[in-house]
Amino acid sequence: MPLPNGLPSVEGTLRFGLSSAEALARLATAQLYPLDARGQLGLNLNGTSARGFIDSGSNGYFLDLPGLPVCSQRFYCPPRPVEYTVRLRQSDAREGPALAMVIADAQAAALTGNKALPALGGTAALAGLVDLGLPLFYGRSLATGLEGRRPDAPTGFVAF
Repeated sequence: MPLPNGLPSVEGTLRFGLSSAEALARLATAQLYPLDARGQLGLNLNGTSARGFIDSGSNGYFLDLPGLPVCSQRFYCPPRPVEYTVRLRQSDAREGPALAMVIADAQAAALTGNKALPALGGTAALAGLVDLGLPLFYGRSLATGLEGRRPDAPTGFVAF
């Protein structure tokens, strides 16, 4: 489980483009998750089928979680961290490995002054969609491919 209140900082690189030999070599061993024509992923969230997307520009996870307390600015503030299981659909329609998604108290995390908040979550900005934001990137090499690049993902993909 990630640190609920985060860390003062993290280091990493966000590169755009998959044309380098290094990026292509990593992609060859990565698990591929195809996107639909709208750029969305099929996924399973705690046993429920859903649609979602991956967005490095979102500072947390954003989705509808009925029953989870909401505090200021539509962020979640559960009394203790809550773990959810996300499984993305692979190109053969099977579900990939389980990914842990933890949502912790956003107000408590904000009081720390930490900048890297791997357990930050808030209500869905786009109704019915799961926004897998920046916390999904922590500790992963993740690639997004454009449409027409792979026959097994004609409308694009995410791989890690």
